[in-house]
Amino acid sequence: MKNELEEFQNSKYLELEEILKSKSAMPNENLESFMYALLHISSSISKIYFEIIPSILVDKNIKDEVLNELLVKLRNEFRHIQYHIEDGKLSKY
Repeated sequence: MKNELEEFQNSKYLELEEILKSKSAMPNENLESFMYALLHISSSISKIYFEIIPSILVDKNIKDEVLNELLVKLRNEFRHIQYHIEDGKLSKY
């Protein structure tokens, strides 16, 4: 999964954008925010699954303060995802 997310972030999102543009899948004025949202969501997903969760799992005796900080980061990433779903109108198209 990590490789697929990195590949999307590095190049595949451009391919997707070209396909959506060529098929007129949505108005061009919405395409940029749609693609921007997908890119940022993939970044948040990477942070959640490859940074935050592993940081929690690595130490079975994690201190409450550290755990709470990581949970705040996790919640912030979910808020970031939610914002981009709404802003990019991802559920509209």
